Amino acid sequence: MKMCEFLAGGVVAGIAIWYLQAKFRRLMQVWYVWIALFVGFGMMILSLFEIVQAKQRNSVMLMFIWMCWSAICFCLLIIACGSSVYYASTTNLTHKSAYDIGYIHNADWSVYDHIRWGYGEVWNDQGCRMSCDVGNTTVSCSTVTCLNSRVEDQMNDWVREGSYQTSGVSEASTFTDCMDETILTAGMRMNEEAAQGWCSSNASVVDDVSHYALGAMIGLWVALVFAVVPMAYDLYLMSARRQRQANAYVVHEEANDGGVQVDDVYDDGAPIKTPPENVTVVRI
Repeated sequence: MKMCEFLAGGVVAGIAIWYLQAKFRRLMQVWYVWIALFVGFGMMILSLFEIVQAKQRNSVMLMFIWMCWSAICFCLLIIACGSSVYYASTTNLTHKSAYDIGYIHNADWSVYDHIRWGYGEVWNDQGCRMSCDVGNTTVSCSTVTCLNSRVEDQMNDWVREGSYQTSGVSEASTFTDCMDETILTAGMRMNEEAAQGWCSSNASVVDDVSHYALGAMIGLWVALVFAVVPMAYDLYLMSARRQRQANAYVVHEEANDGGVQVDDVYDDGAPIKTPPENVTVVRI
């Protein structure tokens, strides 16, 4: 079981490291990824500690280990709930068209704004380029070129999913409204091409982010289950130890009330029993 906990911590830490070094990490909120990284390492260290100290457990050590697992469970619960809320917001966004996305005025707007900011940061950091031809009714865009080939492929996939690279989209007014709003936002850095890239692929980007958020949410809840099991088991061990101590105390008290044997003996060799405290013994 301890090895499973160690492996679960390794998986959590590994996924967090992979995500933190990914090119598109800014599309999702990173704060809970950092927490997941430290929690994963914490699970690994605590599991190894329990394996090494398996035969030397006492009440103090059990309490310490239980408190550590409780802290890990608390952190995992926070980031699992945060990832669930984030996934719910991205799911709401995936049900909207490119036109509807521009008119969000509820809590989902902050998630949309964060994804757009992350997209702009990646676009500018990777030196991406593209151009779009906005006609009276349709919009058609060229292919995207970036310094990194993987980023370039992903950017083109998003634009292609929006059909802007094929026959054009009959939403020139929607595209223009999106451009007017997006180019002034943080992350775009007043880059017209970055705004064009976002407005031609925003729905596709949000859909992919929603899939990543779903995977993160499932992984965090599974990790929480692995952390709850040792916490509950250590709590059971502490309760059982207290019960044994209480039973031993009762037996000791009953033995004192009934008398216990001592080393002194009578002349005939029979053992002497110490009488109860309220009985006076007179030897003749």
